[in-house]
Amino acid sequence: MDPQTLAQQIVPFLAPFLPYLLKAGEKAAEEAGKKLGAAAWEKAKALWAQLRPKVEAKPAAREAVQDVAAYPKDEDARAALRLQLRKLLAEDPALAAEVARLWEEVQAAGVVNLVIAKGDRSVAIGGHVHDSTIVTGDQNQVTQRPTPRGMVLHTVESSMIHAVGYDPERRLLEVVFNSGRVYCYEQVPPEVYEALMAAESKGRFMRAAIIDVYPYRRGPC
Repeated sequence: MDPQTLAQQIVPFLAPFLPYLLKAGEKAAEEAGKKLGAAAWEKAKALWAQLRPKVEAKPAAREAVQDVAAYPKDEDARAALRLQLRKLLAEDPALAAEVARLWEEVQAAGVVNLVIAKGDRSVAIGGHVHDSTIVTGDQNQVTQRPTPRGMVLHTVESSMIHAVGYDPERRLLEVVFNSGRVYCYEQVPPEVYEALMAAESKGRFMRAAIIDVYPYRRGPC
């Protein structure tokens, strides 16, 4: 399994456990982790034991893990962690092979689709759900929204930027920074995107012509 696919698959699994994995060994953390599922908790600990030394040795990866631990459901934080894990796995084939082996064990154990639902009208979902609307409560009205098209990202050579994507119809520019942060800039003309891709220093061009020039939001477009 390639590093990108592996990172994409393990981050959603690890995210709910990270607040407790960072405190693994402490009685309260162990008990809280087991409440998410004893078998899944053990598998999560095994994965984390392999990843932890590499993560702690890299400040950007360590920060990404801490962000997900603080906000396990935040998609921006998860995207940053996916990027950092992908880099770590690509840099260390032995680590990637061992993590892939452990991930196969996780899948074989049937604990991948663990979702915990608590509270009145909560919903728990296992498996993969796409283009679906889930409603709880009484007398709700549902409006279907069109599914956004995926942004195609292009890796670039830059000390500041990892990848760039652009949608000319919506004039959206997606930038993945080397820190792992993802931003979506709006109302960006095609010529500005082309100039960015052609710029010798993409970081300098971003600071001069895009950052604080166009409205933006955190996260993918």
